[in-house]
Amino acid sequence: MSHWRKTISVHSMWKSICSKIKC
Repeated sequence: MSHWRKTISVHSMWKSICSKIKC
């Protein structure tokens, strides 16, 4: 399931951004 893998990748990216802007 490549879609699932992509979702996790995006989620990780968002988590990183979230840390910077403290959402």
